[in-house]
Amino acid sequence: MFKEGARDECNLIWEGNLFSVALLEVGSDRMGVIRALRATTRLSLMTIRRLVENAPKTVIEGLTRHEAERVRNILVATGATAEIKNLGGIRPQ
Repeated sequence: MFKEGARDECNLIWEGNLFSVALLEVGSDRMGVIRALRATTRLSLMTIRRLVENAPKTVIEGLTRHEAERVRNILVATGATAEIKNLGGIRPQ
C-alpha cells in the first residue's frame, strides 16, 4: 500500500490528535484565572483552587488542538502562562 520509506515519512510528520493544557504560572490576576478555569472546565472550585496554588500543573487533558488553543488563549488573556502539550492519540493507518 505504501512505497518503501513513505510510511516512515508519515510517522515523522504525524502529530497526535489529543492535547492537554498546562498552567505554568498564574500571574497577578489569580481570581481571573480561577474564574476562567471555572468557566472553561467542569472542575470544582476546590480542584481549581488547588491547581492554581500548585502551578505548574496540567489543567485539562484529552482536547482537540482547537479546543486546547482556545483554553490556552483564555488563560493567557487573564495574565497566566499556559502551554499546550501533545498527548499523542490514535495514529491513522
